[in-house]
Amino acid sequence: MYEYIIDDDALAKFCERIAEADWVAFDTEFVRESTYWPKLCLIQLADRHGLIACVDPLSGATLDPLLDLVWRPGPTKVFHAASQDFEVLYRLRGPMTGPFFDTQIAAALLGDDDQIGYAAAVEAHTGIRLDKAHTRTDWSRRPLRDGELEYAADDVRHLPALYDLLHAELVARGRLEWALAESAALADPARYQPDPADAWKRVKGQRDIDATGYAALQQLAAWREEVAAVNDRPRRWIVGDEQLVALARSRPTDSAGVAAIDGMPAAVVRKHSARLVEIVQSAAAADGPALTPGGPLDRAERDRVDSMMKWLRKRAAELSIAPSMLATRRDIEALVRGEQPRQLLDGWRRELVALGLAFGFGLAFAFGLAFAFAFGFAAAFAAGFSFGFAFFAAAATAACIASTALLAFAFFLRAASITLTSLRNMVCISPNPSTS
Repeated sequence: MYEYIIDDDALAKFCERIAEADWVAFDTEFVRESTYWPKLCLIQLADRHGLIACVDPLSGATLDPLLDLVWRPGPTKVFHAASQDFEVLYRLRGPMTGPFFDTQIAAALLGDDDQIGYAAAVEAHTGIRLDKAHTRTDWSRRPLRDGELEYAADDVRHLPALYDLLHAELVARGRLEWALAESAALADPARYQPDPADAWKRVKGQRDIDATGYAALQQLAAWREEVAAVNDRPRRWIVGDEQLVALARSRPTDSAGVAAIDGMPAAVVRKHSARLVEIVQSAAAADGPALTPGGPLDRAERDRVDSMMKWLRKRAAELSIAPSMLATRRDIEALVRGEQPRQLLDGWRRELVALGLAFGFGLAFAFGLAFAFAFGFAAAFAAGFSFGFAFFAAAATAACIASTALLAFAFFLRAASITLTSLRNMVCISPNPSTS
């Protein structure tokens, strides 16, 4: 059973009943197909004692008692795939107060796919199969049908059991702090305050653009982001990615040039062509340094990325953890480019990934160097050098192996001081990183 709450009094009473819980499960339903900002349509709550409510924010009831509960420090807030829920709740009252527990993250840290859905996680860990009949419901439509509300209630009905099972297994495997840290990171306000200056990074189809074109693309994408946010319309409704890239490439000098771009809507030409021309011409005339995004990796860099990803997948299998929870290919590519991706440097990953890569590539360097010495000295002995010289060569080779391996082990032990710059350098000089 569940309560469908549409008035202030019922919401206040429910929040009083659930206020003393040590944790509360949450979910939200929203729509954003025709808006820039998500439109909150339903909030579901549950506790371990079977209290379940579907709160209707479109009914006109004040949400203050519920928001006070969500933003109150103390009780753990349990979600599944929380980032979109956090985004929509953030707009109601700013950053939420933890602690948080995301069951999708917890499941991935225990070996499930990092994008495992709620229904799949419930079935995998509890054996309960959920009805998926209302996955495409328009949650903004009123009135909601009984079956839709039942479906929404199910989204939190089984979170208590899922939370208990995952929490217990994380504790048993020493990974609870990992899950709590990853869940807390999802609540970072920076994730929900989009910076127009970074909007160009999400534009698809960036090919054959020169440096000035990238500067124009950055300004065009920032303009589109601001217009979309102010008018609460999807970005693609302002100008599509394909047209944005075409503008950055061609940099038209007048409205006719804007209109000539394939697929450019007439409404955009009529309303915004003057501004678009101003933006691209301003970028073309700028004296400052042009935007230089990371280009494609060369063959040697791709080989290093492949070797590191191979090691990463092996390490993830040893830990029974989703590989992307350790690092993504984008993280590894950034590392090879000389950047320091935050995900590899922070917290629990530092020991499992950064130090592991350093240790593995250090050993690869040691064995590669030892092999080179051994081969060279063996060839010298075969060429007629004395036995004594060969013995000396063998001793030198053994010393080289020992000293280099100890150096690699020292990197492994120095968790407090290792940096990803040193790791990148080790990768670059490693003669055969795939042997790690």
